[in-house]
Amino acid sequence: VRRQFAALRAATAALNKPGVLLLVGLNPLTAVGPGTVLDELLAAAGGRNILADAKARYPVLDREDVLNLQPDVIILIHGRPRGTTGVIDPPGGLAGLDIAAVKNHRVMQLTDPVALLPSTSAPRVAVKLAQLLHPSHAEAFEHILNGDERK
Repeated sequence: VRRQFAALRAATAALNKPGVLLLVGLNPLTAVGPGTVLDELLAAAGGRNILADAKARYPVLDREDVLNLQPDVIILIHGRPRGTTGVIDPPGGLAGLDIAAVKNHRVMQLTDPVALLPSTSAPRVAVKLAQLLHPSHAEAFEHILNGDERK
């Protein structure tokens, strides 16, 4: 697990770090703050948590908060066993906001049954995040999970 995280950090080190709003709930809008496992996964995946200075680990936001934060990317994480991972239409509270994530079609979801659980599957979740954030490098990130970090 440590080797895979080190390889992913190395693979994303030189990439642009978009400002990401990582959500774990929609009603209310619940985000991922600092000091959480998901925050660490996001950093390894080459994203910058726009709530890095939040006082809460899982802050509850409203539309105005999201508008003020101006995320480049919004990712909703589901722990469902099935579902689409990729670009989605902005859910209710986010639809129509004048932010880069909405305008540039960078509102996405990641669906994985262990996404919300700290486990040895964390590198897989981090790689999925990296693939969403940096789609042009998606294949290279997949090689990290296969044990071939040099590609």
